[in-house]
Order: sequence, then structure tokens, then C-alpha cells
Amino acid sequence: MEIIKMIIPNDKIVFCDIDDTLIKESVNPHEPEVILNFYGKEVVRDVIWSHYEFVRSLFERGYFIIFQSGNGYQWAEEVVNKLNLVGDNQVGQYLIMTKATKYIDDKHDIVHVFGNRVFLEEQEPKW
Repeated sequence: MEIIKMIIPNDKIVFCDIDDTLIKESVNPHEPEVILNFYGKEVVRDVIWSHYEFVRSLFERGYFIIFQSGNGYQWAEEVVNKLNLVGDNQVGQYLIMTKATKYIDDKHDIVHVFGNRVFLEEQEPKW
């Protein structure tokens, strides 16, 4: 395995989970909000719009967004692409990865590693 060095020259970095954060099981499978390819199987999901809009606003304001999923980077990439999360403006930066399984840090509380957790209650779209 080769060494890959990545430097993110941005002080505004946000980790964003995929499942049950950006998408969730479809309430009405006959009218899903998005159809996705989960490793060769078609699945239907609904979008959690409050988080979708929040992530888009962060991205548009120059935040570096790290999209991650415990289901693997391929799944995270599928969701990010299908939802057009990064948009067409090409002003932000992002990384897609599998969710980390361990964190090594001198702080005992995970909040000290990543900062405060943000979870917005679901809201109906305004349109």
C-alpha cells in the first residue's frame, strides 16, 4: 500500500454522516424522494431536508465537508452524487470516505475531537 498524504488547507471542516442524517428509510416506498444503488441493489430513501439544506449552506460558505458512511465510501459517494449535494457552483471542497472506526486523541470526550454535534429536527420543505 502506498502512502497518501492529504492536507486540507481550510479551518472550517465539517464531518457529515449519510444514513439517518442526510437520508432515511422511505416513509412511502411507492413514492420515494430518491432511488439509490446500494451495491447493486435498488433502494428507496427519503431526504432529511433540514440537514440537506444545512450542508448545502455550509458548502456554499466555503466549509470543507467530509461525507462519511459506515456503509462505505462508495455508498457515501452514491448519495452525495444523487442528491447533488455539492451543487454545480464548484466553490467548495469535499472528501468522501468510509466512517472512521477509531479516533486517537488526548481528549476523553469525542466532543473535544469534533466539536459540538449538530442535529436538526426534520421540517417539511418550504416549497
